[in-house]
Amino acid sequence: MKSFSERLARADERLLKVLNDGLATLYDKHGTELASNVPITLDLSVEHPSNFTGRTNIITFNRREVPRYDPNGLISHAGVMWRIDSILKDDGYLVECAVVDHDRQTASLG
Repeated sequence: MKSFSERLARADERLLKVLNDGLATLYDKHGTELASNVPITLDLSVEHPSNFTGRTNIITFNRREVPRYDPNGLISHAGVMWRIDSILKDDGYLVECAVVDHDRQTASLG
């Protein structure tokens, strides 16, 4: 019988495969690709969880899809390169990153 944590991880994986805003590529701060074709959710201009007066953009991805990520890295999604500003949550299942628009002109590093 599967444990609760295994069932929860599988549920997170299924949800992000169906309810996502597209696929992204994650890079470290030097531009080295860490993971590609990662389903993400993107929430634009939401209240920052630790600062209710400020607004932020949040990208969420499944931790199992990205076993290693750079908390100061970059995320390329739909022609926009986002810079990770801070990690809001990493519970081992889902990672929520506060991100800022790094480069709207191109999502390539070259």
